[in-house]
Amino acid sequence: MHRDGQAKKIKQQDVESALKSGWALGRKEPETPKPRKKVTLKCVRCGSLFDRRRADRELCPKCVKSDIGKIAAQRGTHAGWHYRKGETSYPERYFEDVLQHEKIDGWEREKKVGRWFIDFAFADKKIAVEIDGRQHDERQEQDKIKDDYLREHGWTVYRIKWFNPKNEVGKSKLHPQVKAVLDKLR
Repeated sequence: MHRDGQAKKIKQQDVESALKSGWALGRKEPETPKPRKKVTLKCVRCGSLFDRRRADRELCPKCVKSDIGKIAAQRGTHAGWHYRKGETSYPERYFEDVLQHEKIDGWEREKKVGRWFIDFAFADKKIAVEIDGRQHDERQEQDKIKDDYLREHGWTVYRIKWFNPKNEVGKSKLHPQVKAVLDKLR
């Protein structure tokens, strides 16, 4: 619309040329981004050559990856994926509260066994309790591998499928599982 409130008339030939050109009138074709130049660097640790887009790294990706775990282990900060993200999940906090309320002690959070971390480990009884949220529906194969490893090393594994206890349906599904595990722990 023009300032005076009347619509601008479009000429038929403008419409036809716009249709032919794919409505590109007045538009610039998007520029293709220029590829960044790669720089070949030499790792100061292992001496291997590696390509980077910037020349700000001294270590190759392999050495960087191996360093992350070592540094975290030395600092004592590598304690499981929840803590690496900065917080414990709600289901795990809930189970912690249940254990404290029931006065069950002797458990450890995120205990490392092999390459795995156990949500709640009762090391003296060799009992592992895993709280399975929704993401575990897609990780059943990895969970089975972890369970098999733990069993081979003498652990008994209990998995609690998480249901939110804020409603009656969730309570009716979650509480019997928790009660069964608590009975084994007493």
